[in-house]
Amino acid sequence: MTHIARRCSKSASEVARMPSLPCDPTLLSKACSFGLLAAAVAVTAAMMVATPCAAETGKAFFQTNCASCHGDHARGDGKMAALLDTEVADLTKLARTNGGTFPTARVIRRIDGSELVESHGKPKPIWTKRLRTNSPTLVSTDMGELEVAPAVADLILWLESIQR
Repeated sequence: MTHIARRCSKSASEVARMPSLPCDPTLLSKACSFGLLAAAVAVTAAMMVATPCAAETGKAFFQTNCASCHGDHARGDGKMAALLDTEVADLTKLARTNGGTFPTARVIRRIDGSELVESHGKPKPIWTKRLRTNSPTLVSTDMGELEVAPAVADLILWLESIQR
């Protein structure tokens, strides 16, 4: 399971007492923008993994930015897929094709453009400007912690949740 920590103004004990995070992205951002103390990171990461609204926010981002090619259910059957020269990936099989482990770092690199996927646009994906942020989110991956835009962190949680 991907662990995500958002920088928050809340202390670790305040975050631990929060019953749930709001699904409003603005409130979520405010509730989750704190300094990274080891204990706070662990508490927040556990909360983010268990918070369904982050994955729902990721799903909404996917529907707006990815579904035209990857399809509403991320199976590679979007309306634009037939017009492309390359086969569109079935994103619900990422873990299966990676030995049962969701390839978090690889997915991040393909979204942010550090690993080229020609159909995403060159030299960077066409949505890169929309992902710029002054409040990055830390995501624990097999390649260590990576700073990503909150929308990417939410998208990662949703993609991980739909693996079959």
